[in-house]
Amino acid sequence: MPSPGPSRLVAAVGSANARTTWSGIPFHLLQAGVSAGMLDGGLDLVTDTTRIRLTRGLWNLALMARGRSRGGFQYTEGFLELLWAEAPDLAGSTILNCFCLYPEAIVEDASIRKWFFIDQTLTQLFDYYEQDKVASEAVRRSAIEREAHGYAAASGIVVNSQWAQRSVVDAYGIDPTKVHVAVPGPSIDADLIRSLEPPPMRPPVSEEAPLRLVFVGKDWQRKGLDRLLRGMEIARARSAPVTLKVIGCARGSLPPELQGTLGVEWLGFIDKRLDQAGFVAALRDADVGCLLSRYEAGGIALREYHSVGLAVIGPDTGGAPEHMIDGGSVALAPDASDEEVGDTILQLASDPHMLSTMSSTSWERRQDASWSSAISGLMGIWPEGGGR
Repeated sequence: MPSPGPSRLVAAVGSANARTTWSGIPFHLLQAGVSAGMLDGGLDLVTDTTRIRLTRGLWNLALMARGRSRGGFQYTEGFLELLWAEAPDLAGSTILNCFCLYPEAIVEDASIRKWFFIDQTLTQLFDYYEQDKVASEAVRRSAIEREAHGYAAASGIVVNSQWAQRSVVDAYGIDPTKVHVAVPGPSIDADLIRSLEPPPMRPPVSEEAPLRLVFVGKDWQRKGLDRLLRGMEIARARSAPVTLKVIGCARGSLPPELQGTLGVEWLGFIDKRLDQAGFVAALRDADVGCLLSRYEAGGIALREYHSVGLAVIGPDTGGAPEHMIDGGSVALAPDASDEEVGDTILQLASDPHMLSTMSSTSWERRQDASWSSAISGLMGIWPEGGGR
């Protein structure tokens, strides 16, 4: 916990000092920001206290007693008040919040400079991400109203894509000069990425040296693993030597007809908190990183693929295209057919120049996918060293 007094702090729903919070984004943002002299520390906002658990339970019971579906407590003012209750004295501080909401007491405190670092607005979460069922209409409406109030009171809003920027400006009426874009880096330690040697030149794709795909993600349906598996089957049926490693998604969670897809190695969950080197080694043992999301605000996996020099097949939706490196990636729309996915894999397997060019571009421009690049962009807009 940072020392009392004015500080430049990262906040999140959970501890900003923990790798487990929001896919590790606040943690790596904080590490890079401290290294650059832009940030001082992170807030430990605990989400699993006895008081929060009890209040959430009573809140859900009250909803059910009124015949309403449960869920959405995390968007209420009551949750935010409890979450921030144990924070130190923040008077005079500058806070970079990795969540779309502050408690009203923070919003109204003019001595605190409030910033946001978000991948999407709540309007996008509820509509584009189809998360409207996780909270009642009344809870969603209240949350969006308080979100707009927070944006209006903020010194600045940093979003991870122009896609999110448009929502802040158009849906919330925020002055465009207050809204800035900074694409995050990977959830991999910078020192480990810097230590990597250039990948060896691979031989032409053949049965002895197949095109090696890798997929990282837990939610097979949203992340489009089913699309990738069907496209891979099509490419293999057309004599393309292709293999796939799946990281994070459990084989048994997929439909039975996809669980036996040939050429697939199911690596399960690799905990990056404990085995970063193993995770990176699994990525490096591939040629192409794949993510075919049906909807995607960003896609940290895309940044991780590029950070180790992989060519990328990614999704042309939401903010994902802005997380990919031009020349090192191919983007496919969520409605692209299985045949189009198969054709893309087949092209990479049969065109060594295309594969080599994409891989080398990704490696040579991997700095563009780094947290240091994101922090450099933030430093250009961060006022007077963060309000000091």
